[in-house]
Amino acid sequence: MRPKILKGGVRFAAYSDSTASAVCADYLALCRRFAEDFMRNDLALIGRCRPGAAGSHHWRTAWKETLDNARRRAIWTEPMRSQLRFVMHPDDARDFISVVLRGMMGTICCAFVCSTLCALPVFAKESGPALERYAVTLSGLPIVVWSRRPSSPAGVVVLVHGRTWSARTAFDFEPKGENRSLLKALAAAGYAAYAVDLPGYGETSRDGSGWLKPTHAAEVVEAVLRFASRNNLQLPAPVLLGWSRGSKISALVATRAQQPLSGLVLYAFTFDPNSPPLYGPATDDPKTIANSEADARSDFISPDVINANLVQEFVNTALKIDPIKVNVCCDTEFLEIRPEAIRVPTLLIQGARDTGIHPAAAAEFFSRLSTNDRRWVVIAGGDHAVGLEATAPVFFGAVVDFVRSTIIQKSAAR
Repeated sequence: MRPKILKGGVRFAAYSDSTASAVCADYLALCRRFAEDFMRNDLALIGRCRPGAAGSHHWRTAWKETLDNARRRAIWTEPMRSQLRFVMHPDDARDFISVVLRGMMGTICCAFVCSTLCALPVFAKESGPALERYAVTLSGLPIVVWSRRPSSPAGVVVLVHGRTWSARTAFDFEPKGENRSLLKALAAAGYAAYAVDLPGYGETSRDGSGWLKPTHAAEVVEAVLRFASRNNLQLPAPVLLGWSRGSKISALVATRAQQPLSGLVLYAFTFDPNSPPLYGPATDDPKTIANSEADARSDFISPDVINANLVQEFVNTALKIDPIKVNVCCDTEFLEIRPEAIRVPTLLIQGARDTGIHPAAAAEFFSRLSTNDRRWVVIAGGDHAVGLEATAPVFFGAVVDFVRSTIIQKSAAR
C-alpha cells in the first residue's frame, strides 16, 4: 500500500479493518514494544537522517523483519492479513516521523509517516477572522472563551490549555513576523475554534475555593462544549483538543461522555496512572505564587527548533496574561480516565523530545482505546511546546488533517 498524498503534502498509509475481531496477543505486545523503542531510543536520529543513513536503516530493517515474522506467525482473518503491513518510506525522512497505530482493540498497525517541513502547508501570519471574546456562565462564574470563526465553518474545535498558561498564550500566540496561533490555523482551514480560560487563568476568575480540581475543570469544558455546539447547531459535535494537563482534562471529559464529541486530540498527553499524583489534595489555605520567567521558558528545551527572540516574546506574553500560578489539586481524580470508555476518533500528538511523556504508559493507553480510528503522531525535534516552535507547521498540519477527516466522517453520517 503506497501512502496517500494529503493536502499539504503529508504522506502516510492509513489502516483499518472492520472485519477484525481478534489478534494474536504476542503481536500486540510486540507493537507496544516497538512504539516504546521507537520513541525512547531512535526517533531523534531517524527524524534527522538522510536516505541511506546506516544506523537508522539498520534499526528500521531489524524492526521490520521482527514485526513481519510475528505477523506471519499470528492467526489473522484473510482481510486482516492483506491490510496489515509494515510500511516504511525512508526517502525525505528528515523533519517529521509519525507512528500511526490504527484499528480496533487488539488490532494495532504500524506505519512510518515521512515528510519534510517544506512540503507542509504554510500558515502565514495574516489577519484572518478577528479574535472574539465570549462568557459562558457555570454556577454563577463567567467562564471566558476566546474564538476565531470563519464566516461559514465546516466544523467546531474546542481547545483546553495546560497547567500554567491560559488560552491566548497557548493557542493564539503571535510573535513578530510569525504565526503560532492554532486558533488562526483552524479558522483558516474552515473550522470554528474556541479556546477556554479555565477558572483562575487569563480573564476567568477563580472560584470560591481557590482550587481547581480535574473534575471541576472537566465540568467547565463540558459547559464550553455545550456553548460551542449551540452556536453551531447545523454542524457535527465539536472536536476536543487539550494540551498537557489540558489533554488529561480532555481525556477525562471523553471518558465521562456527558457531551457528544466528533473527535479527541491529546497533545503532549502525559497521563501515567502508575506514577504518583503530581498535585495532592486541596488545603484550607491556597498560596499565592507568582509565575516566573523560568516557568515560561521551561517547555522550550530543543535548541534545533527554538528561536531566542520568539521565546522571549512568549515569556513576556505569558507573564503579562498569567502573572500568578493557579492552585491546582487532586490529581488522583485523573485516575478516572478510562481509555476503554473513549469511543471517538482519537489523535495522540507529541514532540519526540517531550520528557514528560512515558512511552510505556502512552503505548498502553493507546492500545486500549475503544475506537477504530486512532492515530499516534510523534514530531521529530519537537518537545512539550511542539505547537509553538519551528515544528508548528507540522503540528498544525497534522491537527487540521485529523479534524478534517473526522468532521467529514461525522458529516457523512448525519
